[in-house]
Amino acid sequence: MYKLLVVDDEPRDRNIVRILVGNQYPGQFEILEAKSGSQALEILKGQSVDLLILDLNMPSGSGMSVVRELPSACYVIILTAYDFFDYAREALHYGVKEYVLKPPIRSELYGAIDRFFRERQTHPESDGQSRRALMRELAAQLLFYSNAQKIENYSNLLGLQGQNISLAVVMENDSCAQTMEQIEGFLDGKGLRCTAESFQRGVAVLFFWKTEAERERIESLVPHLQEMVIGQVRFQPSIPAYGDVPREFIRLCQEDMETGGLDDGDYGGAIEAGVRQENFQVAMEAAVACIDCWDYQSQSNSAKFRLVSTLSKVTRNLFANADKRGGYARLSTLLGAADKEQLLNATAEYLHWLIHEVQKSVYTNSYMVHRVIDMVKLDCAAAWTMESLSAELKISPYYLSHLFKEYVGSSFTDYLTAYRLERAVELMKDPSLTLSQIGERVGYADQNYFSRIFKKKRGVNARQFRKQMLSE
Repeated sequence: MYKLLVVDDEPRDRNIVRILVGNQYPGQFEILEAKSGSQALEILKGQSVDLLILDLNMPSGSGMSVVRELPSACYVIILTAYDFFDYAREALHYGVKEYVLKPPIRSELYGAIDRFFRERQTHPESDGQSRRALMRELAAQLLFYSNAQKIENYSNLLGLQGQNISLAVVMENDSCAQTMEQIEGFLDGKGLRCTAESFQRGVAVLFFWKTEAERERIESLVPHLQEMVIGQVRFQPSIPAYGDVPREFIRLCQEDMETGGLDDGDYGGAIEAGVRQENFQVAMEAAVACIDCWDYQSQSNSAKFRLVSTLSKVTRNLFANADKRGGYARLSTLLGAADKEQLLNATAEYLHWLIHEVQKSVYTNSYMVHRVIDMVKLDCAAAWTMESLSAELKISPYYLSHLFKEYVGSSFTDYLTAYRLERAVELMKDPSLTLSQIGERVGYADQNYFSRIFKKKRGVNARQFRKQMLSE
């Protein structure tokens, strides 16, 4: 059992921490309390403490007086309000490992305590440990919480004000923890300002930079990241505004969200049915069920990512031009929800917007694009061309090509190739089919051409891809 000392002059705040820790980590801590810095120092002189949760701003003996006299073996999580960042900055110089704003969000406090457990298990000895912990907290805020005040404060503490961001997303089917360890090991010693954050389907790596030379160096490392991991690496070289990070994160994850990489437990089908029927209650009940698959208190990031993944797939099924309609920007507000109530409210707003967009889309140009997509999905092996499709829809090939590019964001040829390869990957799960048979079923009678186009688009030849997939 570990010994935890909670230091705060407010009895209510001490009690909140005691309840949160007791509920999440029953039987793992002996919890002591102190109402001032001087009382905390008296306790620390008389006994060894493993974990200290400390309010920096107290009237009788400040938290900094405790920090300056701490034994090095003590792991410290500091609590403070927005107005005390000078103290927080000084605390970092004394080796404080974690920084949480008051009042603590449950998931943030649990995340900090979980890192205490991981450190005690692995006993890392690194002068940069406290900075790394803060960098990860900044990454979590940028990706999943979007609290502008906290992002600004973390950036100030870390000296990252006004810097641009590059974002790499590694989609993985295996251990995200192992992948994150590999990535951090690779990036250590490169002299970069970067941090990684794992999520349900992979690892997000954020790079901070000021000059074009720095950006180009970061971009040159992406192929090396791809070589060291099994999953696909997707990269956005420049995100000038911190508030745009969730939207770009969703966009980079989009392919995995929409091709079945994440099982939505058929909640997506129920949500889509409700939206198509313009029945908000049915859609909302399915969305709530999707959220409730997770213990939100301890797995809020996974719950949010699962919901956003499901809604992204639903939105793309409904509209070929989801991004042009502002879908990603709207979905990013769900990632930024601070608690479950905010997430539910944001979900309700998003579903109302979806239903309104469905009502607007009847008998519009998007109907023709959906007809094209439906025909391709019905028989992707057919020799589809703009001429044959436009003849079916009784419009000019030029106009249909223009509509398709406007709504989908890519040419029809690129879309057809991507869908055929997506279908080929699904067929590869059937070991009774040869690669030649799979190629024919998706419209590539020439086996050599099928192999070339697969390697060009997927980065690995079809045989290797299938072998890896079937071995998992």
